[in-house]
Parts: sequence; structure tokens; C-alpha cells
Amino acid sequence: MYELKDCDFAPIPNIVTLNVGADLPDISLITACFTLVFNTKGQILLVTQDKKGWHLPAGRPEGGESPAETASKGVWEMSSVSTDTLTLIANRHVQINADCPSDYYEPYPEQYHCFFVSQVLDAQVPEPVEGQTHLAKFFDPEDALKALFDEQKKLLVETMIKYFG
Repeated sequence: MYELKDCDFAPIPNIVTLNVGADLPDISLITACFTLVFNTKGQILLVTQDKKGWHLPAGRPEGGESPAETASKGVWEMSSVSTDTLTLIANRHVQINADCPSDYYEPYPEQYHCFFVSQVLDAQVPEPVEGQTHLAKFFDPEDALKALFDEQKKLLVETMIKYFG
């Protein structure tokens, strides 16, 4: 378990806990599903959106889909890559310790992000998807860690590579 404080994607103050090997949390509190996707060379898929920098492909739950369906859809919609079976490897619990902003649309005062691991089905080449991503590319693990745009994402990916890479 890793704990971070005051992450900028949620109202501050907050506490964010990464729970490796955790069970699936309450589905109504899941707001994002990320996937660590490896190709047959052991490289990791990263994508970019706007000016947010490189990150793992992710999706938001819609219409009663399962977290694994959300994660798979997110990979496809951001990279045109199909994945094999997805395995839940961690969840990130976000506990917000601030008043709820009037424009905040996520579950309050807590929410979860799920992290899956998978492999591409064959030697697919990722492609950016118009309206979703600017770039999609496989990186060697060391280069993926250098490319990630924020320290929290680096810690998450480094932890996932350590356990499941």
C-alpha cells in the first residue's frame, strides 16, 4: 500500500492510497479504469491527450459496464489496440477531506480508480484515435517511466511493473 497526499486531480486536501492486489471496490464509486498494456516485447503502451503528457490508457464507466469492460474500451478508444484478458491488479482510493466544490461531478467524499494489466492480442501497432488522443506508442519500461507526466503516475506504473511486469 502506498499513500500520497494532496493529488491535483481531486479537491485538496485529499489522501490517495494505492492498494496493490486489492479486490474490486464498490462499482458505484469507480470513476476511472486504467490499463497497463504490454506488447510481446515487454513494452508498455502510453497515450497522450491534449497537453496532459503521456499516461496509461483509461476509460470512464458508462451504462452499467463492468470495470474490465471500461478498461478494455478505454484502451481501444485511445489507441486502436485490442487487449487479451484484463486482470485487476490494484485500486486507488481517493479520500477527499475538503468541502465539496459546487462544480465537482465525481463521487464525494471518496472514489476509486481501478488498474488492470493486459497484453495486446498480437503485434498490433497503436494508432491515435481522432478526438481521443494525439499519440499512442509502446515504450520500453524505463523510457515509459521517464515519459510519464507526473510523479504520482510514475509511482503507480513503477509499482505495477515491479509486481506484474
